[in-house]
Amino acid sequence: MGDTGISRRKPAAAAGRAAGVVARDDGFALVDAMTALLILSITLGLAFQAGRTALQAARATAEIEDARAMLDDLMQARFDGDVSGLSARLAWRVNSEKVSTQGPFALCRRTAEVRARRDQRRFSAETLEPCRSETLHER
Repeated sequence: MGDTGISRRKPAAAAGRAAGVVARDDGFALVDAMTALLILSITLGLAFQAGRTALQAARATAEIEDARAMLDDLMQARFDGDVSGLSARLAWRVNSEKVSTQGPFALCRRTAEVRARRDQRRFSAETLEPCRSETLHER
């Protein structure tokens, strides 16, 4: 090949690396990449934790609403003595007992308790009401 007058020279940084000289910013790219990965992993970890916490809160809210509805139903229903049962997520028990009698009237205490089957949280309600005639004759 002939001499065209154009010289093929390497850029200064490439020539320095070839000669064993390291540029000052070569290590910073690795530090930047590691820092970005660290920030990304922390962000993802926090996002997953927030999602898990939100799911637990939603489950607890649904459980409380179910227990409250069950307590309302149990307090409206008429049971004598101890009665208990199970639903998909809740176990329940109702106790009705005579607590006082004055003349022809008697008061019964009705206690309803609902227990979450998953985490064993308990919800309860209690009221005093006139006893049913069957309760008066039984006791």
